[in-house]
Amino acid sequence: MIFVFDLDGTISFDGKSISLELLESLTELSLKNQLIFASARPIRDMLPLLSAFPKELLIGGNGSIARNKQQQIEIVQPISAHDFLLIKKIITDQDLDYLVDSDWNYALLNRDEERAQINDKIFVFDLDGTISFDGKSISLELLESLTELSLKNQLIFASARPIRDMLPLLSAFPKELLIGGNGSIARNKQQQIEIVQPISAHDFLLIKKIITDQDLDYLVDSDWNYALLNRDEERAQINDKIDQCHLAKNVSLSEIDRAIKCNLLNPQSEIILHEEAKSIDLTAKGVNKYTTLRQYFPKEEYIAFGNDDNDIQLLRHAELSIAVGSNQALDFADIHLNEKEILRYLEKIK
Repeated sequence: MIFVFDLDGTISFDGKSISLELLESLTELSLKNQLIFASARPIRDMLPLLSAFPKELLIGGNGSIARNKQQQIEIVQPISAHDFLLIKKIITDQDLDYLVDSDWNYALLNRDEERAQINDKIFVFDLDGTISFDGKSISLELLESLTELSLKNQLIFASARPIRDMLPLLSAFPKELLIGGNGSIARNKQQQIEIVQPISAHDFLLIKKIITDQDLDYLVDSDWNYALLNRDEERAQINDKIDQCHLAKNVSLSEIDRAIKCNLLNPQSEIILHEEAKSIDLTAKGVNKYTTLRQYFPKEEYIAFGNDDNDIQLLRHAELSIAVGSNQALDFADIHLNEKEILRYLEKIK
């Protein structure tokens, strides 16, 4: 049998993806049948949704273009030169916005995205101090704004926390990319946890020696379990943020084979100049939130929200950077908001 599927509103309901369950069903259907996909989208904009179907016939542009089974793109029928001249004259005379597609490239002028809703943007959010202010939750109002924002845009969350400790705050976002451990670990869109870059075995041995020699407290994370020794919770204030859902185990330091991040807790002034410091975070050299973002999105522009020193590179490279709080290291940011203003800002842009 031949099955022909439209995309938007038929098998894709957010304009950006097809659910994993539907993809599995379509793939199984394709084993004994012929699938064709037909859309108003040009072929260029069908491909991101249909990477699992590299050889199927794609009919795009409401029939004006196709990708054949040899993966060649063919213009079926272009708009005539005469008609295109008339269209361009109307655009100019009426000062209209437009999206005009050729076989691959396009011309876009869109001055009212709120109305058109076609410019899918990437928003990257830090967690603690940016959208979570008690270390244990995100307010219902912020969650609602983020959920609404995600309907038309792509959200990414990037934190110093390991993935394990990001999940309790982000259960409303089961398929978004999560960047954890200051870039050392990630949960991809297939919900798989990937170690991006562990601390080298040599460096981890040195860290463990420093811990022993200085009798330090610590939190050392692997990809899931952790080793925690915290004898001054009044100062460190982290115990209630670790493994809130009891998903992992607190193991001995000797049981951690691959460390993604080490926190030296409650350091003394001999270890760090600032005596008030609560912890020192250590990850593999050259790894941060921005470098890991670029592994998943090599060139895409994005809008970033952050509040701390570990957000500097992420914000510096953003198309638009929003700093939350009063950290002077982020004075370069384009926009500065306080805790109360971030909700109003999200309400404005969503």
